[in-house]
Amino acid sequence: MQLGKELNFINNFELQLYHLLGVQQFRKAILWLEKIKHHGMNRRNENYHLSNFDLISLERYTGFLVYNAFLHCISLIFTVLYLILSITINLHNVVVDVIIIVLTIINVYCIILQRATYLKLKEQRLKCYKKFLRRIDSSTKEKIKRVYARKPQELQDDYEVLARMKNAFEHHSDCVLTAADSENLKRICQCIEPKSKKKPAFQAKENSEVSLIGKCNSISGPYTKLQMRTDWLQRKLGLPGVKMLDRTVIITEDAECEALYKKLVPEDTTYNMYFACVLLHEIFTQAVDKVRHNET
Repeated sequence: MQLGKELNFINNFELQLYHLLGVQQFRKAILWLEKIKHHGMNRRNENYHLSNFDLISLERYTGFLVYNAFLHCISLIFTVLYLILSITINLHNVVVDVIIIVLTIINVYCIILQRATYLKLKEQRLKCYKKFLRRIDSSTKEKIKRVYARKPQELQDDYEVLARMKNAFEHHSDCVLTAADSENLKRICQCIEPKSKKKPAFQAKENSEVSLIGKCNSISGPYTKLQMRTDWLQRKLGLPGVKMLDRTVIITEDAECEALYKKLVPEDTTYNMYFACVLLHEIFTQAVDKVRHNET
């Protein structure tokens, strides 16, 4: 999961151009045809609709946009090849030519629609990510201060372990957690442990609503056949973003490391593990930056 950047001048120009080309009217026509197709069946194409505006839904839907654009690019290649071939060998059929031209225009507009939607989601995704970070339990940062108050160097060492895990989830390199990393994992786990259970029930509930690991535990979503194809396509094309079905590339060499690792990122999906890891990495980055700033 990469935070990304805000839309630049070129991106905004693209959106204005797509608006002038009538991409919104085309989108309305697509949704109208979908409504007619599924009339009375209470069904929708999952790759046409954003289920929610939370960070997880935005991440998932970005993959669907890639999948849709890829299919329309393949179709566009065939229609363009037919047009070139028909002109080259002077083979014309009025009905077929009209159908191919219509399909070409539809494919072009579908690709434009995916691109326009991607740019809009890019901006929304950045806002959601920043909002989510602001809602992370503030006690996590306080715990980091307490855990590393006496030995700031340990913060840097633990940060490097966490960075190795993050790189593994992003498929930059594999990560092997050994007995030498046990103490690092223990300290990191101390930073995410919940507050005392003796707190009043209403206060405990309030804390759980913004808890880092609690948020990751609440994430769920079925992996449909479409999502499987989308994840496979993203891997093959080498496109950025989290692929939910990728293998986990964290290797633990002993039982203690395995137990600590599961405590740190308890969800049994690569996506949610990565989500927990990247948020912890964000907090640790801020803490390390503060320590470095104080040292200078």
